[in-house]
Amino acid sequence: MRQKEKEKRKINFNGDNIMLRLRITNAKRRKARIKRDKKIRKRLYSNKTIENKKKSLKQKREIFKIPNGEKITWLRQRIIRMQSDLAVVIRERETAQVTRLVKYIIRNKLTQYWAVYKTVSSIGSRFQRILDNVKPKTQREYDFLRKQLWQAIKNPKIYKASPLKRIWIPKNKRDKFRPISKPSYLDKALQYLYLIILDVFQEEFADKDNYGFRPFRSAGWAAKAVTLAVWSRKDFNPPKLAIELDIRKCFDSINQVFILNEVAKVNIADKRYKKKHNLSENDKLTEYIEVIPKEIIEKWLFCGYLDIAGIIRSTENIIIPTQQGIIQGCPISLTIANMVLNGIQEVIEQNREKENWINSKEFKNTIWIKPDDIVSWRYNGKEVLRSTGLNKNNYNTVSEQLRKLGYQDIPKSFTKNFLTYKWQNSRGPWSYKILNVDSMMSKRNKIIDNAWIRAFRFVDDCLILLNDVNMIGKVINNIKDFLSPRGLELNMNKTHICQLHRGEKFQFVGFEFAMMKNHNKWKIYNYPPASQISNVKKKINLLFNKYKLQPYAAYYTVNVVIRGWCAFYASGNSSNSFNNLTHWLWIRTFRYWWEFLKYKKKYRIKSQRQNKKLLAYDVVKTYQKRLRKPLKNKNRANEILYSKVRWWIVPKEYIHNERWIDQDQTFYLEYPRGYKISTPSIISGKNAYLKRDRLELADKAIYWKSGLIQNLIIKSKGCCKLCGCSLLTGSEVNIEIHNIQPIEYAGKRKFTNIAALCDECQQLVTTAIKNKNLELIYILEARKILSNVSNLIAPKTL
Repeated sequence: MRQKEKEKRKINFNGDNIMLRLRITNAKRRKARIKRDKKIRKRLYSNKTIENKKKSLKQKREIFKIPNGEKITWLRQRIIRMQSDLAVVIRERETAQVTRLVKYIIRNKLTQYWAVYKTVSSIGSRFQRILDNVKPKTQREYDFLRKQLWQAIKNPKIYKASPLKRIWIPKNKRDKFRPISKPSYLDKALQYLYLIILDVFQEEFADKDNYGFRPFRSAGWAAKAVTLAVWSRKDFNPPKLAIELDIRKCFDSINQVFILNEVAKVNIADKRYKKKHNLSENDKLTEYIEVIPKEIIEKWLFCGYLDIAGIIRSTENIIIPTQQGIIQGCPISLTIANMVLNGIQEVIEQNREKENWINSKEFKNTIWIKPDDIVSWRYNGKEVLRSTGLNKNNYNTVSEQLRKLGYQDIPKSFTKNFLTYKWQNSRGPWSYKILNVDSMMSKRNKIIDNAWIRAFRFVDDCLILLNDVNMIGKVINNIKDFLSPRGLELNMNKTHICQLHRGEKFQFVGFEFAMMKNHNKWKIYNYPPASQISNVKKKINLLFNKYKLQPYAAYYTVNVVIRGWCAFYASGNSSNSFNNLTHWLWIRTFRYWWEFLKYKKKYRIKSQRQNKKLLAYDVVKTYQKRLRKPLKNKNRANEILYSKVRWWIVPKEYIHNERWIDQDQTFYLEYPRGYKISTPSIISGKNAYLKRDRLELADKAIYWKSGLIQNLIIKSKGCCKLCGCSLLTGSEVNIEIHNIQPIEYAGKRKFTNIAALCDECQQLVTTAIKNKNLELIYILEARKILSNVSNLIAPKTL
């Protein structure tokens, strides 16, 4: 038997037979593991490692500065003003002023400095594998990059785009990868520069229900739009069908000729242009404005790429040409994809206008009653009058009869607006009901119900809700005709048609939607799908395994994952999912601390029942604490829940962060059940670069932020406390949580001690405290940005 076991353990390495050693006994293996763990803990928690980390953090790039001495916030506001001026001119369809403003914005130094700042400050976490030593890090290199930009703008024919560096990231499914390419810093800066203008055109001509990568919009807005479309149909049944459209390799197969003709040159001749010039709707006009020069965009599209991962070619130095599609990973690629697919919503919804006569005057003015119909007129829910034999000639007699009965608050054209269904079942205290079962009103509702169709889009993800089965074939044919000149096609294998009333579910923007019947009423719910919950659990499990002996690092990284996941799904019906995650997290954290402690001498003998009980008792007692109450929480039920819950902490002895050690604070693990679930309202059909629309969108966007950030924005009215700049600038949210009395100087963790600042002001305050610049600190204390800092610093400096 022993000889057979030895033969099984033989492994061939380079043709040589090497015998593996037999397994050590359990006791010896445990002792070896304890010694190894002690060595690792000494290495992790020594002061040398902390000092080395501090040295590595100091090796950063220089802070970007504008030559005139102004801040980045000032530059951001100036660019938003330029974009708003351009948006006003585009809305008025003044071609001469549009072309003049486009040239002025691109040739302006401020926009060029903004493009350089964006390229330098953008991190690009997906490109960490690509080591690039050419990244500009000094002010001289920033200025040189700006001069290169100016040369490319002046002479587009001389400009040459360098080949891209391509890597492959895994998709959700196994054995499938998505290509992402990294441009050079000059190409990236030039794309950011033209993106300032292209984004304004994209916002003006965007579809009404497109929520992908537009200012102030998000995936939560898209999910809310779907639920609102169903909830708003109070007098009708919810939609019966949902179509999940899938475009085959959208980014990789867009026709580049279409981009050159329709995206680089934008056609502004639409309905508004025709109204301004008094033209008929049948006239087909083209009024093109060149946004990106042809020489520049051609070099972006046909520059080729180097496959660094070596998936397509084995060698890394061969440039592979790009003959179709746009590059994923460039800053301008998402806006181009949005502009290519603009108009798909009109194509989907045009069946209603062509085949049905709902929008015609005849349909709107027809009185939907028969001579035999009995109509019951009601005031405050009580029947006042019954009428029969109504038609176009005698419907005014109802209001006359009501006046005779003594009712004077009858609105104008009372009966006509009710019976033509301009007003629905009630208007103030007045209402009506047709007592016949087979009334014409039900026929009218069926016509409208069958004609109803809505489309929602998030870049290339598209969802269609409709009622009529016969419309599916016509809609899909129209979409194919729309996509064919753009070089795109539908993937019919992945395009799903769901029957909602039969319990089939559909997915859109990461949410799962389901129609359910409660109290004889159909309702729609959106929540995180099971696949996303399992993915989060896998990520957390991997992080706990990675940082087995570093509790502070494990909690810190896990908190980042939980915070982002819960903030994303907080706008849905996610309470059950959060409860499930909380229960799983409690068990997983218990197991983490069990494995952390079980090799100590106190709990070494695993077979004894008492030692196991003692270990479990010590885990719960030492690594749990009463969860602190949330800041400014108005919900009393949540306060009671928080005060009763015991949750996981990292004790002071395992925290190697100076800010936490000085204050004797414990570090909490995030508590998913405590996240506030709310679905704020949204607006659609607004342009984020027009002043009025921007203010409305910013007011809505405040309530889509979560927790403490939302309360801070409401407190500061969306502005920085120091410089007064707007903290809500569209897709970017530049908010820093600032402690008025810093925690290092005996500051408390309270809502009254917190203020909202922008990135640049936060850097200014932190540098003033680090360098102990008393002159600047006195100014900041006078403006109530800091408090009681000079008193603590001054004696030390003197």
